[in-house]
Amino acid sequence: MQLLKDLFRKKTVGGICLVILILFLFLAIFADVIAPTPMVNGTLPIDLTAARMPPFQSWEHPLGTDTMGQDLLSYMIYGARTSVILCELHRAVYSHLCGDWRTVRSDRRLV
Repeated sequence: MQLLKDLFRKKTVGGICLVILILFLFLAIFADVIAPTPMVNGTLPIDLTAARMPPFQSWEHPLGTDTMGQDLLSYMIYGARTSVILCELHRAVYSHLCGDWRTVRSDRRLV
């Protein structure tokens, strides 16, 4: 806890970014529970009666709907999951490909 207090005291922007990152990860991990409209077979259900609903008009679709009546908040929450998966995949591939190169380069300096 003291570490977080020091982070917010010394580097406020870094602390705010950490909170946003944790929130983003929380949304990605628990997307199935948090999203107001669940995905069915990898897509959101189509509801043409709610097509192009503006934001903040209904509790059922808080951020509105698109032209096919699909909930935009659910799109954002499930999109967070996709973004986190792709980010981790990119980090893993990059560290695998470049990690050996950096190790070899630092070993040459020691010799």
